[in-house]
Amino acid sequence: MPIDPSISALTAAGLPGSLFSFGMPCLKWKLVGGFKTHWGWTGFDATISPPNRYLTRTVVYTVMDTYLGETSTKVTTSQENMDRISGAVTGQSPPGGTGPIGGGAPVVYNGDTRQTTDTGPRDLGGGYIDRQIWQVTYSNQYTMGQLESDADSLIDGFDPSSVPNQTITALAYPTDGNPTAGCFATFFPPGRYAYPQLGHSTFGTPMPAPTLGAAAIAGYAPANQFLQSFGTAGFGKIVGYLAMAGDYCLKTYTVDAGGQFIGSPTCLSGRGSCSSWFRVAPPAPYATGRNTYVVAVPNCQCGN
Repeated sequence: MPIDPSISALTAAGLPGSLFSFGMPCLKWKLVGGFKTHWGWTGFDATISPPNRYLTRTVVYTVMDTYLGETSTKVTTSQENMDRISGAVTGQSPPGGTGPIGGGAPVVYNGDTRQTTDTGPRDLGGGYIDRQIWQVTYSNQYTMGQLESDADSLIDGFDPSSVPNQTITALAYPTDGNPTAGCFATFFPPGRYAYPQLGHSTFGTPMPAPTLGAAAIAGYAPANQFLQSFGTAGFGKIVGYLAMAGDYCLKTYTVDAGGQFIGSPTCLSGRGSCSSWFRVAPPAPYATGRNTYVVAVPNCQCGN
């Protein structure tokens, strides 16, 4: 478990402490978060975690009707595309859907990207035999690298000089979130490094952040867990801009999806001044299943 600076030297001396007491009155911060929904259809291989997401769905729908020994075949191919920024779906919907309602027909999977449903010949009586086949193929994967890049694009357009100190600014694309849900989740342990809930109406507006918490975070959450509102999977990254006098350490912790720590924290030493701002970002590129957060510890040098 990481050592909370608030319970180290000051507490040992019988004095009240906090995460930022060591560097006062100089320690200042400005935080910016970029959040992005991971749009796309999920693949068919349930062993892949988190599931891949694809932006193109192609359905080949085949209907074979046989009457008194004569067969007619009709094949319809449709394609839908999902926009990775907005989640909007365009294209032609399959006229027969993607499979029979209620199931009952054999389904065969070919890896993560193809599913074939075949009703087989069905005797409907009166010399009439019906058969329907759906072949659903996913393509154009929305990769984790692209997802992180989209979140980075939000952050890269942020100007820290335009916001007050001790604030956090949430950035998201217009179609992400809703007016009543919070845009910061608590899926980052430990809880003391979490951030306040911010509604959709506050996207792009700096909000007070009187406690520093973590200086940077990066994490992916699966469907129905991300940011308590997106309704699907998503990625979040927070970058910090800090100024502080004297020595400091940046300690990076890695946790798995269950909140358990992976390995030991890495540490980077630095020396700052009240007038000089520096940027703190989580490790990149993001590795699936390895959420990270960076804690800035004033009056610290790694290994000491």
